[in-house]
Amino acid sequence: MNRFRFRLESVLRVREIEEDIKKREFGTVMRNLHREEQELGKLGTSLRDHEQYMESHGEGRVFARDLQSNFNYARALDGKILFQKKRVKEKKKVVDSKRSELAESTKRKRILERLKERYREEHERAAAKEEQSTIDDITSVRYTWSE
Repeated sequence: MNRFRFRLESVLRVREIEEDIKKREFGTVMRNLHREEQELGKLGTSLRDHEQYMESHGEGRVFARDLQSNFNYARALDGKILFQKKRVKEKKKVVDSKRSELAESTKRKRILERLKERYREEHERAAAKEEQSTIDDITSVRYTWSE
């Protein structure tokens, strides 16, 4: 019997390439999200450090311009934190979108892989059946000649 050949092999290769592309895209957006979350963490740390500084240095003589300056700095950090939270939220939406694209691509590839495996099993069963038939024919011919 002839060798197994999957007729949709080229389609399967295309699906594998598509899946690899989707994996790379997903990795890229995950790295971007991680970077944005790190930036948000840094801003939060800066704000906490500034608040601690204000609490520890708020005793004694304090000038109004220093208070105003520190207050403006804290407000600016709050604004940056809000902006960064929006960016993180947007990046999470992109990550979710890319995750679903990757899942769909993987699903499409697995369907073809299962189909290929099913065809391979059918081919092997047919080959085994043909081989058994040939063995039976040879056995019956030998038996007939031996009599």
